[in-house]
Amino acid sequence: MAKKTTSSQSLISAAQRLYSTKYAEAQKDIAPILKGVQGAAMQIENAITQKRKEQKEKSEKIDDSFKDILLNNPTLRPQLAAKLESLQDQYYDNLKISEGAFVGRGKKREAAEANNIIAGQLAKYESQLRSVDLNKKPSANISNANKTTTKVDNVIFNDKSLVDNVIIEDDGIKFINSKGEKIPLDQYKQPKEVFQVGIDGMIDTFKLVQTAGDQGKTYEGGIEEEVEANIKKFLNTDDFDSLLFDDIGTFNWAKENMMQEFGENSGVKRVDGEIVIEDEAKYLDNLETLKDRVATNPKKYKDDFRGDYLASAKAKYNEAKSAYDAEQSKETSGTYKDRLNDFQRFVTSYNIAAENKSNVISLPDGRFAKYEGEDKYRLLNKNNIPIEGPDGLVSDQDLVNIAGMPPSFVQQLDRRYMGPLAAGEFDRRTEEEKASSRAQDLINKYTIK
Repeated sequence: MAKKTTSSQSLISAAQRLYSTKYAEAQKDIAPILKGVQGAAMQIENAITQKRKEQKEKSEKIDDSFKDILLNNPTLRPQLAAKLESLQDQYYDNLKISEGAFVGRGKKREAAEANNIIAGQLAKYESQLRSVDLNKKPSANISNANKTTTKVDNVIFNDKSLVDNVIIEDDGIKFINSKGEKIPLDQYKQPKEVFQVGIDGMIDTFKLVQTAGDQGKTYEGGIEEEVEANIKKFLNTDDFDSLLFDDIGTFNWAKENMMQEFGENSGVKRVDGEIVIEDEAKYLDNLETLKDRVATNPKKYKDDFRGDYLASAKAKYNEAKSAYDAEQSKETSGTYKDRLNDFQRFVTSYNIAAENKSNVISLPDGRFAKYEGEDKYRLLNKNNIPIEGPDGLVSDQDLVNIAGMPPSFVQQLDRRYMGPLAAGEFDRRTEEEKASSRAQDLINKYTIK
């Protein structure tokens, strides 16, 4: 006589066990959550939160396998037992045929193939039952980017009453989700968790920007490129929507954009520059709609997030840089007054030389210059000795650049000087001199009339 296979016998024996007192505890019903899926979002969120709290408390005390729970269910236990016994009978019948002495090869092959299918079906049942325990993962770190239906399904899947939402079919054991869809137990996917790596990266990028401003560094160039690279890196992931719906420090993109997306019906208002929720139910309903919009057109909302984040980062930089500039101005105000005199002396001597070309122009750095014709000046060192060679002969534009004056002084030059400050193209000043010039311009803005 053919022997029963280990996998089929394991399931059949388990299905035939009597109820034990360990599983006699009444299980709380989650029907209110299921019934409310199409109702008010706020009530559903509150129910989900409460149920998760209960599940966390239970998970610390009870360690029941889903298979045991299923086999003690008065509805599913007899269904599974009947299904397994039917498969067992088919298996034995096929085994007799495949081992029969007077059975043709074709019949034997068909019987063997049928038993392979049955063995696969039994293995799948066993694997699916085991997958529930492996896949259970109550988490308090679920992302707000998940739809409410996804959160509801997660509550159901992690609850003992999951068994009440399971059906047994020939091709497997399936979970009926909140939308009425049949999902094979081993294909259920947990909801997204908060994209903590991306959120931490965005916060660190803000710190980088603020530090650059605090130290008086230039935003354009290296800092700007690093900000762009970080945004691109984190948006090009499957979890990008967590950046839109979860908090990044005190910034929440979805909340900030509610009024733009939904206008007067957004459920929020701006008070003293801050977004405040005034109608939570309406806000949560709109949040669900916004999640659908993001899923439908991810590129649009990635671009929107990128633009908003860049604007916020630049504003943070400007705030820090302004504080840096103000501090620098305060610390070196005495030096600025001396430099203002140097700039004024250059302007005066330059304008006199425009009328009398034989006059020498006094440069702010202590050197001199004398007009030689054809828009060229010969530089002289501090001892009034001409500097020979190409480095000693400069244009009118070069001369003004070397002076390194704020625009307000450049505007006082004689009309013979027609060009704007060349923004560094011919600027021979050191970086320290350039920074000093910018600071001097700030002082001049508020002290020179």
